[in-house]
Amino acid sequence: MVKTEKSPNILFIVIDALRARNLGCYGYPISISPNIDNLAEGGVLFEDGYSCSNVTDASLTTIFSGKYPMSHGILSHGKRLGKEEIRKLNELGIRFLPEILKAKGYTTLAVDFLGKWHKRGYDYYSEMLREANPVSFPLKKIETFLSTMSRRYANFKKSTIIDDAQLVTAQAKLLIEKNLDKSFFLFVHYWDTHGPYAPPVRFYQKVVSEGMENGILTLLSRLSKGRYSRRMLKQEITRYLASIAYIDHEIGMLVDALENYGIQHQTFIVLTSDHGESLTEHGIYFSHHGLYDVTIHVPLIFNHPTLPKKRVKGFIQHSDLVPTILDFLGMGYDDFDGKSAMPLIYGKTSQLHSAVYAEEAHYERKRAIRTRDYKYIYALSKKGAICRACRRIHGGIEELYDLNKDPEEVHNIIEEEVELASRLKESLSNFTRT
Repeated sequence: MVKTEKSPNILFIVIDALRARNLGCYGYPISISPNIDNLAEGGVLFEDGYSCSNVTDASLTTIFSGKYPMSHGILSHGKRLGKEEIRKLNELGIRFLPEILKAKGYTTLAVDFLGKWHKRGYDYYSEMLREANPVSFPLKKIETFLSTMSRRYANFKKSTIIDDAQLVTAQAKLLIEKNLDKSFFLFVHYWDTHGPYAPPVRFYQKVVSEGMENGILTLLSRLSKGRYSRRMLKQEITRYLASIAYIDHEIGMLVDALENYGIQHQTFIVLTSDHGESLTEHGIYFSHHGLYDVTIHVPLIFNHPTLPKKRVKGFIQHSDLVPTILDFLGMGYDDFDGKSAMPLIYGKTSQLHSAVYAEEAHYERKRAIRTRDYKYIYALSKKGAICRACRRIHGGIEELYDLNKDPEEVHNIIEEEVELASRLKESLSNFTRT
């Protein structure tokens, strides 16, 4: 249990559609994430963090409930959500992390616009500029911001929901300032790494400059163009990387605010993404369908003065975050699918899970199990194998990859390893029945 005069603040950062592999702390050669890398260096970095879903509604529900998608019922996202999914969630009466913490005396705050059940348990939930905002963000600054956005986006309209990192950070800082005397839980959701990837020009130029020096952009120019020109592919990937750099800059501003207010040592920072992104891999262009590692391997970083500074191996999933946070706070916990990662952090166990599970029901209807050595993916039906977005089957109805020989999951060995695939399918079936 953490012993302080008041319970630690919790700053919970989710960066939408951020791939782990494009951060410096996960080995990316271009320096586009120095502030995130600093958080990792000064805290706990999980090398093997995985999402349980590849869409935001399902993933965030898992993140804040501690339950797998098949348990809480939310499998899809947005307009594709079925009434049965929402009915199941409501009937189960699942408590989310902000509800738990609010009952323990925390002030619960969020800068996000998803709404729906994601609003449960918050004393304040911003929904950005969609509605009248009780946070006092100066009108003049909003007008300046809208003018900037109009120049940045060719078809930008003032009615567009604002999710720009600059405004997210500004609101988060105001919430921190207003709640300095309280123990707060603050959820901050950055969206710029989600399409259409529209970072400020200076971050685009930074990536171009550093990418040329490291030969990354030369490598990108050799991409197989498919339905896009090589020039477009190179430009879009550069915009994605620049969006990472932009969010990283804003996270630096947010951490500086904690330091300036003298509360960084009282604040437990959690940083992750809801899912990753495919940037042409597997014929998936600038989206996040598919259950390949580019989409489900996510960054996960904890930072607090009482935690060790280390890199941790061993599978951890989003379903483990709520029990881990409650364990860190010394609060009792039960009724979660996930497990506390504190024993993993302190070396009391070498693994929480022997395998990780992921599921999708938005563009495809597939499930996957990933062990240390293999990834097995199968479609629940032939129809479910056809991607609604791409009008094709990615990989196959059944897929098996040797992750040691083929970490990019390019060579489907399902026909060569029938017995292995059968064992993994059985393991996955047993898992989904429990």
